[in-house]
Amino acid sequence: MKMQWAILFSVLFVFVLLSIQACSNPTRRLLSVTISPASGTPGGSSSQVQFVATGHYNTSPYTVTPLAATWGVANPGNQTVATTSQSGLATCSASGSTTVVAWVLPPPRGPVCNVIGPGGVPCGAIAGTAKLTCP
Repeated sequence: MKMQWAILFSVLFVFVLLSIQACSNPTRRLLSVTISPASGTPGGSSSQVQFVATGHYNTSPYTVTPLAATWGVANPGNQTVATTSQSGLATCSASGSTTVVAWVLPPPRGPVCNVIGPGGVPCGAIAGTAKLTCP
C-alpha cells in the first residue's frame, strides 16, 4: 500500500511541476512585423498612402492583420518629408523618400533602455519598415 501512495505522489508531483512550468513560460511570441505595401507613392491629387502592419507569431494564429502598432517616419536629415497617423496613414509634406516604421514593444525580456532609433523606434522593439516616395 505504501508503494502505491509513493507512486501516486511521484506522478502528482511531476504533474504539478510541469503545470507550473507551462504557466510561467508564455509560448506565444511576436517574431516580426511587416508593412504593406512594401513601398508606396501617393497617386493623383492625394498626398497620402495607407500602410498596414502585420504581426508574425510563433503559434497559431501565425499572422495578425492589422497589427496594433506604433507608427513613425524616419525623415532624412532635418527635412520633414512625411508624417504618419497611429492608423498607418502616411501624409507627404515635401518631395523625397523616407522610411515608414511600425513597431511593437514585446513584454520585457531584459534591461530597459532609452535608446531611440530611426523613426522613433525604441531599442528592444520589433519593427517593420516600408518605403514612401513623396512626389
